[in-house]
Amino acid sequence: MKNKKSTLRFKLTLVVLCVTAAMCLALAFISMSASRVFFNALLLTPAQQTTPTYQAPPEMLNILPSDCTKPAAIAQRSFSGVTVLSTLLVLTGGGAFLFWYVKKSLKPLETLAQQVRQLDADHLSCSLDIVSTGDEIEQLSGAVSDMLGRVNDAYTMQKNFSASAAHELRTPIAAMKSRIDVFQMKPEHTPDQYGHLIDTISRNTERLSGLVEQLLDLTNQTAVDMEEHVDLRALAEEAAIDLEPLAAKQNITITVTGHAETTGNDCLLQRALFNLMQNAIKYNLPGGTVTVTLCQREGRACCRVADTGRGVPKELQPHIFDLFFRVDASRSREIGGNGLGLALVKRIIEQHAGTLKVSDNLPQGLCIEFCI
Repeated sequence: MKNKKSTLRFKLTLVVLCVTAAMCLALAFISMSASRVFFNALLLTPAQQTTPTYQAPPEMLNILPSDCTKPAAIAQRSFSGVTVLSTLLVLTGGGAFLFWYVKKSLKPLETLAQQVRQLDADHLSCSLDIVSTGDEIEQLSGAVSDMLGRVNDAYTMQKNFSASAAHELRTPIAAMKSRIDVFQMKPEHTPDQYGHLIDTISRNTERLSGLVEQLLDLTNQTAVDMEEHVDLRALAEEAAIDLEPLAAKQNITITVTGHAETTGNDCLLQRALFNLMQNAIKYNLPGGTVTVTLCQREGRACCRVADTGRGVPKELQPHIFDLFFRVDASRSREIGGNGLGLALVKRIIEQHAGTLKVSDNLPQGLCIEFCI
């Protein structure tokens, strides 16, 4: 438990009280100085006065006290004592009221601190009780509540990401282990059996390698140059050449039209275009087409990648950029998809302060467009 003197309540009270005390003492000093001048003026003799004064008759002077200054001095001392006492009483009462008021004003902060102290990693989604004070304390409470919501979303996404990554890594490892266990159960093996074992290990190793590479790309926080001049047409044509063998397997035609230039990172945008076009090829139908359309729109470079595949249901389209999301998990595994390609695209476009849009490619297929 912290010392009471270290609390904000005590510090605020002490500072305000010190300022108030200084003002009261200054006012008391001025009052007493003025009273001294006033009483000295009353004690001036007739000869010292500059204006005519009333002269008492001789018979009246006999009944006046011989020491006329004594009552005035007593009155002056009494006035000074009352002033000092009143100042002390005002400071004491004001300090007590000030301490109570500061305590009441800071009560929402104490409540907020207690609520935050009770939170843990598994209860970040609990909403905070925000007191409507109408001041900075309410703003702080709202800001803390919003921050906890964002932290909870990030923590939940991280947990889901870890679980999904572990599952994706476990699947090829389990396949290799199962094949090796079966292989070891037989005392003798034919060349074909050795070939099947090597093929299984090679295929799953390649899958693991690709998964690890994409995981590293997603978690890479290294700063990159975002001021390069980028020709999206050149990047799209380069990606089309790299993907030609994959497209040829399904007899898919890749077409690049239009032109667009922007400022950003050449390598990242090349990866985004490659992933979009690769995804359009993988989930296309045999004999289909992939059309990449580039244009400048309202000062921004836009790229539209459309395929003629099975498409994605409307209710699932907003989730295609989520980590490890797959519309058809069995088909994704068959063609080598792991649900990270489009998530990486989203990250790259966000790094370029761009926007992503998903829509149906009528009459058939899916269309993904980004503008940066």
